[in-house]
Amino acid sequence: LLYGIEVCVIAPGSIKSKIWEKGSKNAESEKYMKSKYSEYLTRFKGWLRYIDEIGLSSDNFASRVFKISQKYHPPVRVVIHPRPFLALFLQDIVSTRFFNWLYARKLGFPKK
Repeated sequence: LLYGIEVCVIAPGSIKSKIWEKGSKNAESEKYMKSKYSEYLTRFKGWLRYIDEIGLSSDNFASRVFKISQKYHPPVRVVIHPRPFLALFLQDIVSTRFFNWLYARKLGFPKK
């Protein structure tokens, strides 16, 4: 606090936006769907739909950020996530490598 500036890191989860639809449309590109990765892309598109479905509205997210910004001493780190258990608990106790493995299984990548 050398200059008296409070810093708060806000880690957002998914927020409803057009980005999920755009990602899904990009995955539908003919050059990708004719590749050996088409099976995984199909699963990935389903995952993108799920992320959009559970995502926070932009108004909800903005409201939470605004409330935090009004605090005299905001927390150092805030996670604003539609599934806080995953964001707050699991990701703090489980390694990134494990999460990568979990996502690979969810998308159906073959085991090594």
